[in-house]
Amino acid sequence: SGISEQSYGRPTTPVSNTHRQVADSIVAANVFGRFRDIDSSSIKAPMKKDIRSERKVTDRKDDLSDTLTCRLKKQLKEGNYECMICCQIIRPTQRIWTCQKCYHMFHIGRGRASGCITKWAARSFVAKVGWRCPSCQNVSLDIPRDYYCFCGKVLNPPVQRSSVMPHSCNAVCGKSRGPGCIHPCNDKCHPGPCMECSFTYSTKCDCGEMPITAECGKTLNFKCSKVCRRMLKCGLHMCGVVCHEGECKACQRIIVRKCYCGDQERVLPCTAWNARTALFSCGAPCTGMYSCGVHKCELKCHDRNGQDNCGLCSLSPEKKEHCPCGQSRIVDLVKKRTSCTDPIPTCKNVCNKVLTCGPKDQPHRCAQLCHVGPCPPCSLNSSITCRCTSLKTSIPCQEFVLYSDENPYLCERRCKKMKSCQNHRCQTVCCIDQEHFCMQICGKKLRCGNHKCDRICHVGQCPQCLQASFEEQFCLCRRTVRQPPIPCGAALPPCSYPCSRQHPCNHPPMHTCHVEPKCPPCTVLTQKPCYGGHEIRSNIPCYLNNVSCGRPCGKELPCGVHQCKRICHAQSCLVSGTLCQQMCTKRRVGQACDHICGSPCHGKAPCPKTIVIVTCPCFRKSENKPCYDVEKALIKALSLKVEERCWDRSVTYEEKELHKSPSIDKYCCLDRLSCDDECKRIIRNKKLEMALNISTTSTITYSSFLKNEAKLNCKEVLEIEHVLIKLINDLNAQQNAVSVSHAFRPMNSELRRVVHEYCRYFKIETLSQGQDPRRNVIATAKRNVSEMPVVLLMSATEQTLASRTKTVVATTSKEIPPDSKDSSCTGES
Repeated sequence: SGISEQSYGRPTTPVSNTHRQVADSIVAANVFGRFRDIDSSSIKAPMKKDIRSERKVTDRKDDLSDTLTCRLKKQLKEGNYECMICCQIIRPTQRIWTCQKCYHMFHIGRGRASGCITKWAARSFVAKVGWRCPSCQNVSLDIPRDYYCFCGKVLNPPVQRSSVMPHSCNAVCGKSRGPGCIHPCNDKCHPGPCMECSFTYSTKCDCGEMPITAECGKTLNFKCSKVCRRMLKCGLHMCGVVCHEGECKACQRIIVRKCYCGDQERVLPCTAWNARTALFSCGAPCTGMYSCGVHKCELKCHDRNGQDNCGLCSLSPEKKEHCPCGQSRIVDLVKKRTSCTDPIPTCKNVCNKVLTCGPKDQPHRCAQLCHVGPCPPCSLNSSITCRCTSLKTSIPCQEFVLYSDENPYLCERRCKKMKSCQNHRCQTVCCIDQEHFCMQICGKKLRCGNHKCDRICHVGQCPQCLQASFEEQFCLCRRTVRQPPIPCGAALPPCSYPCSRQHPCNHPPMHTCHVEPKCPPCTVLTQKPCYGGHEIRSNIPCYLNNVSCGRPCGKELPCGVHQCKRICHAQSCLVSGTLCQQMCTKRRVGQACDHICGSPCHGKAPCPKTIVIVTCPCFRKSENKPCYDVEKALIKALSLKVEERCWDRSVTYEEKELHKSPSIDKYCCLDRLSCDDECKRIIRNKKLEMALNISTTSTITYSSFLKNEAKLNCKEVLEIEHVLIKLINDLNAQQNAVSVSHAFRPMNSELRRVVHEYCRYFKIETLSQGQDPRRNVIATAKRNVSEMPVVLLMSATEQTLASRTKTVVATTSKEIPPDSKDSSCTGES
């Protein structure tokens, strides 16, 4: 049980003031095995070795006071044994329960009162599992409630006198001493384990050569030093193993056997069957001659029974008594044959010999007349099944006889199952394998990188390379060496010396010898100029050759007009083949507009003329004009208008100054194109449509992209639609406003596309600005241009869904019978 024998029994312990002190004392007594009546020095010797192992058969009269049974008897008689649970002395008048594993004793209740072990078991009991002993953790399935003597034969044993063992029935124990012993215990009912059996018996060693005397109940496997020498099962050889237990092993020798003709030999294991068989048949055609000396033997390798020939000829008159078909006797056809060379007569019956073709239950038969020699080929067809049984077909019998178990008929179906390696598929035609083993060589590179895997294709990683070098391995500087054997693919030994390679700078290397082809960069802080030579930068690592100071470059560009605005950089300011893209800042001196050029840089060439678009007030007509002509007309118109307002006394001074401002939009000037009759007609019709709330525009067809987005992102599209409607309403509400703009919130690319495409139907201009993810769209509605579409996008989507629903309902109603329609409308199932 793994519990020291010194821990059995609980001597009295001085009771302290608190229960914790009592429990600590009991635990200490259990661990160190200290007893009140036994000195600590006296228990050291028994704990070193097992008492039973030192006891001998001849020393039966030794002092048995140190055994577990004796100690338990002594403690019970003297009243020193304590219950492990309550730490109280177990008295002779109290009921107890004994563990059959560790032989510890505990209090048990009387009647309805529960004892220590009963409460313990009830608290820790689990159904179908049981409870554990508090000492040895042995599992018991029943809760202890009854009081038995030590041997378990008497229920509620009577209280004994002080001289008799308490809790004992005082009868012979009679319990079994253990496996291997047939004698019951002859001691009186006692606590603890039964004493060892004192009987002895005679036996022999494992091989049965040497007799020995053994104690009852002890299993001895005694081996002598002699060789077994028992006959093996083969019947030819003796066992050569030293005295052993059990039966002898099978014979490990091999025997050589020859065939009858003596051409082949076989090496066979020495077994009883092979030992009895002296010769075997190799299956080759016999090369001997019959006794006639004319005909060769037609049999395969066979036993000649000690003769020089193969026996009587198969064509001799003694053996050949019938015609070739076997239906007529030769004596009925011709006179008596005298030798094997006489011809064999034939009858006039059909041969009717069984052929190798046709079904197995009804094979084809030879249809020729009785003939000598083999039957001619069959002219019929036979049904044949391929090897994998997936194809059954009919073929001529001449082809059928060519197939056999060694040469089966194969279909063209190619197997596609995965092989055992899980990398390749079986490509066998007409496959019948249950397990598809891959027989290819793996061939993958091993971890060493030098050799390939030579195992059969397998699952998982390849094994490590087993190749090794027996030469010394040096690092690159050859100051560190690794002694052989060196595993294949092993890296160079780590070296702690400084790197000895040539470096681009003169600083001492700060790294050790390494295997990498490039050395780590030098990190010594130095001073280096920037790209453009603006300043000397300090605290720059040595490996950095390109340093930017963060200032504008300032170098003159090839155009001769502008300077480079890029941050201090390397390489040239402009990419080869490109021109300066900065805007020309020259004023158009000598022209009427006097504006800044604003065109892409054109060098020192004259500034090009700029064309602007001039429209009529309703924006229907447009025309391209040079900027300076428009500017000249604008200045003239403004001067006339200011002069008119100066003569108008109803205008205040602040208003006069305001109209003199040059920031007035030139598109509001008086030099616009004049509207013609068509413009007036369109404006009149639009006003009439707005007044009567009618529309003459044809039906609008939205793109499939807008329709899909209206279905998928209904909430966002509806929000965009409300914003555009509000933008049109605000434009109509502000009578003096030429245009009204709205900036949408930042959106993704798909929603921005919705805004751009939907604004086309409102005739609203859009412009994207900013960078992702803060990029947004600005929509601008212009008077007399922007208008509400006849049908909004969301309304068109709802109409399409409604029409589809009606179509589906109508189609379904045609297929559903009248009874089922009524039940579906009322909600019945």
